[in-house]
Amino acid sequence: MALEYVTLGWNVIGIVVLAVAALSARSVALAGFGLDSLIEIGASTVV
Repeated sequence: MALEYVTLGWNVIGIVVLAVAALSARSVALAGFGLDSLIEIGASTVV
């Protein structure tokens, strides 16, 4: 159970980093990858 929370926390940190990188680079690809990570977090909370 603790590993699930660590993984979710790591993914949230990754989203924040990707959002900052996408905004600073003005990259649609990085923004899309961040959105994919957000969807992955949503899916993992359901399962």
